[in-house]
Amino acid sequence: MFSANLCDSQEVSGSFLKYIKGLKHLKTIWIDGAHVSDSSLVSLSSSCRSLMEIGLSRCVDVTDIGMISLARNCLNLKTLNLACCGFVTDVAISAVAQSCRNLGTLKLESCHLITEKGLQSLGCYSKLVQELDLTDCYGVNDRGNRKIYVNSNLRLCFRYCHLWYLTFFCSVGTAGLEYISKCSNLQRLKLGLCTNISDKGIFHIGSKCSKLLELDLYRYTFLVDS
Repeated sequence: MFSANLCDSQEVSGSFLKYIKGLKHLKTIWIDGAHVSDSSLVSLSSSCRSLMEIGLSRCVDVTDIGMISLARNCLNLKTLNLACCGFVTDVAISAVAQSCRNLGTLKLESCHLITEKGLQSLGCYSKLVQELDLTDCYGVNDRGNRKIYVNSNLRLCFRYCHLWYLTFFCSVGTAGLEYISKCSNLQRLKLGLCTNISDKGIFHIGSKCSKLLELDLYRYTFLVDS
């Protein structure tokens, strides 16, 4: 067996983990919405070190402890979905970035504890990331008195990532778009409800992201003719 789908299972039980331990060549597992504890994730990652894709969205009990174990054990990880994992912080993202150098897709929708510090680690270590979903990540922004600090980290992240697909939702402004425009390979950019962006920010994207195929400006109302 090379893949397993246990989405919305009530609980990843001990009997399941006993069975999984024999699947040393497992490449893909989706356990989105299941009741997964850190101890279960530690056991899973220790047994299935060949994992390349794992879906953990809505696994609300997963914290940095389980994620650090996953990062240390599953070095070939390419796709990681952590959407709505509300207890995951920059510590986990840094661990994944440093250990999983082949990471190509990272989904962090509604991970409210993620900040620019986590993005900084991605920028330093995750050179192959092509899809990054930061929808509803309210800790990632370029507003207020954190502007200089945030923009510095965004610049570091986006200068080195060969991003193709990037999603924000409410959490980025014009200054952030200037740094995002450094992603010359960007093909899809979603900015739904990002009310802090301006025509100037869109200009940065339009003038530098020549490969862009899709631009989502859902409810963006400030675009004017020049």
